[in-house]
Amino acid sequence: LLLVLLSSAAFFDGYDNEASSLLLTNVAHSFHAGVATLGLIRVPIAAGQFVAFFAVFASDRIGRRPLLTWSILGYTAFTVATAFSFDIWAFAGFQFGAQTFTAAEFAVAVALVVEEFPTERRGRALGTLLAMGPLGAIAVGLLSAGGLADLGYSFRPFYLVGALPLVAVAIARRRLRESWRFRASQELRSGGGFR
Repeated sequence: LLLVLLSSAAFFDGYDNEASSLLLTNVAHSFHAGVATLGLIRVPIAAGQFVAFFAVFASDRIGRRPLLTWSILGYTAFTVATAFSFDIWAFAGFQFGAQTFTAAEFAVAVALVVEEFPTERRGRALGTLLAMGPLGAIAVGLLSAGGLADLGYSFRPFYLVGALPLVAVAIARRRLRESWRFRASQELRSGGGFR
């Protein structure tokens, strides 16, 4: 269950990255944006992954589980907001938020696999986690081939469809417990030893 719930982080990371690349033509058409503008919006979108690097440090203070919970909620909110973008800059801003949260979620998922899986199963678990990213990208391709991109020549349905499974994942993740290594480090910091 832990691996399934964590694998969704890599899946949606791959899904969102592929969607924002594959749908640039649709985005340009929807907002009448030129090539130069499309190049410019990639800067804040890519910056989201950079900001996530600093957000992940918070998991050492507040725990893996809270950051994982907040990241899925944040990613869901920004993904839905992307579907309702009112101009090209709103699209870039919402995608900046989505990229920040999905990158943070993926990084915490990797940390949890390393901390929770026994040594002999860790490599296979990490491999499974990393394989989910390309599957997310494939899902975008399949949706596009299935005609989702032709609905009004719009990018919006991809972000609405992408947000649907996130609700189920957010509910299911409420069963996750904090990693034992984080709990041990907190006990040691408080001076109580680890029980």
